[in-house]
Amino acid sequence: MADGIVAKIVSSPLTAASTVQGARLGINFYLQNKAAPGVAFMDPAVIGYGIPAGGRIEVELGGGFKRDPAIPLNATGIILVTGAPQQGLPSKKLGYTVRDPCGSIFAIEPNVPGAIRAQNMMSPTPGAQR
Repeated sequence: MADGIVAKIVSSPLTAASTVQGARLGINFYLQNKAAPGVAFMDPAVIGYGIPAGGRIEVELGGGFKRDPAIPLNATGIILVTGAPQQGLPSKKLGYTVRDPCGSIFAIEPNVPGAIRAQNMMSPTPGAQR
């Protein structure tokens, strides 16, 4: 189901050491869809992805990435963002949890009844409204 939804993976602009080999870094996953590939997906008018009831987003860190076990995988270490520049979607506001089912995989799951609808995934940041 996830084939083709990741446009690219980039270092987070909030991590100063992200271009230093072996240094701790933050990463951003840029998503896309067939109707809005690449940077076109960042247009605020484009509705992104939601998480269906009972569903989750799973991310597996592949070769070249090593997780620092001193940093917990939770909703403070992993945050969903929308748009450019980054506009946070806080877990308490949107209704999701982050858990670590395996050392190289983390999962983002709704913790509210029903689904997290893509139409509701708008940052509470002032000026972020479509």
